[in-house]
Amino acid sequence: MKKKIRRKVYSTEKKIRRKVYEKVSAEKSQILKNLNPKVIQRSKSINVVVENFEKNVLNQPMKFKVKDYDITVLVKNKKPDLYVSCTCNAWVYQGSEYHAKKENYLYGDVKGTGQQPTERDPNNENKICKHIYAVLRDFF
Repeated sequence: MKKKIRRKVYSTEKKIRRKVYEKVSAEKSQILKNLNPKVIQRSKSINVVVENFEKNVLNQPMKFKVKDYDITVLVKNKKPDLYVSCTCNAWVYQGSEYHAKKENYLYGDVKGTGQQPTERDPNNENKICKHIYAVLRDFF
């Protein structure tokens, strides 16, 4: 069951109100909902480093370095809407990339097969990897 997120935007030209739908990405609360508790626990030992954070917010994709992995976060709108990706294997093979694509918060293209990981994520809990969790926890 695919859930589409839409916001209503009203046009005020010529005093006509018509509904226009704009597709948006997921919010932080949606990405973190029903997350595997192991991801949260494992992220506690991780420190995140980013340069010019405030300058880059809402302007362009931000690159974070977490251990040996690169995390990209694109923030759109002031609510904010987030698009994320990571270069770690857990992101690609343990369900995170699949959920990001399915729930519209994937930044960039799918690097793996894009198939649901029934064996490694049977409960659909691996929404993000520990590296992205650490970035969201520390910066958003």
